[in-house]
Amino acid sequence: MFGLALLYAKRGPALSIFAQAIALIMLAQVLIVVAGHVYGVDTSNYPFPFTPLTAYGAASVVLLAVGFIAASPERGIAAAIVEQSPAGEMLRRLLPGILVLPLVIGWFVRQAELRASTTAPRPLPSSPWRASSCSPCSPGPRSAPSDAPTSNVRWR
Repeated sequence: MFGLALLYAKRGPALSIFAQAIALIMLAQVLIVVAGHVYGVDTSNYPFPFTPLTAYGAASVVLLAVGFIAASPERGIAAAIVEQSPAGEMLRRLLPGILVLPLVIGWFVRQAELRASTTAPRPLPSSPWRASSCSPCSPGPRSAPSDAPTSNVRWR
């Protein structure tokens, strides 16, 4: 993808913006992989070939994409970020929150889901002999009423 972005980098205004969009796709790919690692997603059976990415690979892709975007600050995404206007200043201030805050909120939601799934009440076993009825003071298991005649014998 980086080679394709380099190919279209200086071929005109429209293709330059297309090349920066490819660089953004590279950044999104790394963000998805890092978020998957942070959330604990198992990627061993994942069908996409780009998901297994090492830390060195992710760091190099981020550096290449950011360097590519910063190399042509006269148009595209870099022009919007470095623009000396209230919009550019607001974008520079909000960009870290835009990228990090959804990941942090998603991590907290994931932790809450994991905690809720491990602390959920478990169903009682189907056996009539439960651990609570084995103490010497307990009256024993109780059976459901049936049509058979009842006796005064208690099971212990």
